[in-house]
Amino acid sequence: MTGKDKFHGNIVHGANSGTIRKRFDDKRTGQGRQLSIAMKSLTDHFGAENITAPMQILLDANIRPKIVTMILISEYINTQETLVSPTGELPPVLAKNYIAFSNALRRDLESLCLMARNEGGKKIRPPRLSELIT
Repeated sequence: MTGKDKFHGNIVHGANSGTIRKRFDDKRTGQGRQLSIAMKSLTDHFGAENITAPMQILLDANIRPKIVTMILISEYINTQETLVSPTGELPPVLAKNYIAFSNALRRDLESLCLMARNEGGKKIRPPRLSELIT
């Protein structure tokens, strides 16, 4: 999951690596469609005309990579039949990572709502994670 940054030659890994970005930027793939729907639902939730530059930066730099990671973790869990214990629990390391990313995503969404409230003055409910990742 690593690749060279085409502008600076730096190694880029994780949700911003070239291979992952290609898969998620291409709306013909299932992952690309899923990410596109999640990002569009966020934009629609706040109203495209109400998205300020700082909000867009938060969406692109913080929220998008976390959604990508959550989708990848979910796909991995769904393909590993022996990963989930008979009691329905995930291995501790995977469960902690999933919870950590979902909590970080929740905090970013709350920050986005606070930014929107400061701009427009009205209280906006953060979208639920289940509304973004299906």
